[in-house]
Amino acid sequence: MKDLSDIKNARGNPLYTNQKPLGEGFKSKVLSVQRNPTFTFMGVGRKKGEVAIKRPLHNPEAQKELSHEATIYKRLGRHENILRLYDNHQKNPSYLVMEQAGITALSAVNKVKNDKNLSCEKKNKIYCAFAGDMVAALLYSRSKKVLQNDAHTENYVLKDGRLKIIDFGSSKISTEPYFPLQDPKRFEGVERNPKFDYHPIDAVIRILDKNNTSQDVQDIINILRTIGQDISTKDKNIKTDEDIINAQTSTDAEKKQAHHDISRKMKDVILRLKEIRASPHDIKTYFDRVVAQEKRQDKVKSHPIDFDKQ
Repeated sequence: MKDLSDIKNARGNPLYTNQKPLGEGFKSKVLSVQRNPTFTFMGVGRKKGEVAIKRPLHNPEAQKELSHEATIYKRLGRHENILRLYDNHQKNPSYLVMEQAGITALSAVNKVKNDKNLSCEKKNKIYCAFAGDMVAALLYSRSKKVLQNDAHTENYVLKDGRLKIIDFGSSKISTEPYFPLQDPKRFEGVERNPKFDYHPIDAVIRILDKNNTSQDVQDIINILRTIGQDISTKDKNIKTDEDIINAQTSTDAEKKQAHHDISRKMKDVILRLKEIRASPHDIKTYFDRVVAQEKRQDKVKSHPIDFDKQ
């Protein structure tokens, strides 16, 4: 497979430089690179600066999944809670050029949780903002008939104070007028791990449930539980949202109504969270400060003061 460093721009200079690993999954790896196109006008495909490159690992299934993911991103288009796709290359080498984001939702929540200088009120506002972003990403994907199928807390990343959903390699496009938030066969036969989110709504509840005690938030959690059950922390055989729809309805009209009810509840949750959430600007400011503090601490650790020389 051709290496990224071999790709040149129109002037014969390397198009991608400063490659740094960001992460690796079962079928792909993600790199942070500096993109240096010859021209930077007319179209997002000519994005200049730091971007993320997603490349398939060396097997046909990985290549097929990357091509499918590019199709899904094009179907979704632009949305504030969907990671943006800048460019798509399916020839040797195959890769996606994507918006570069920061830490995962799980890492972001843990940083907030462990910050002793942050009040409980401010922490809860950030959790509510994260939950609202996650539900908004799911609702928008649903409006495009896309089932993300892997929406756990490590598949949301922080960018400019908002969580954005990533990794549509396992996603599906629904051809039905009504469908669940996730393919019910996605984790069929998989042994349950209580630390993992097997349902997209479960990931949202997990962020809110363990940190919020206000009545407003508890009301939101109760609505979420009627959308999709908290299946990772309860009985393995608990019904999914599709099972609930099928059990409570008999005709196509009733199923369609149940489908609309799920979307309506999700919109209600987003509006309720909007009233009590932290703003994207405040979240960005907070995490910029956290990153700056961590860099200063790392610098001190790598260059300890020798008091004997003072």
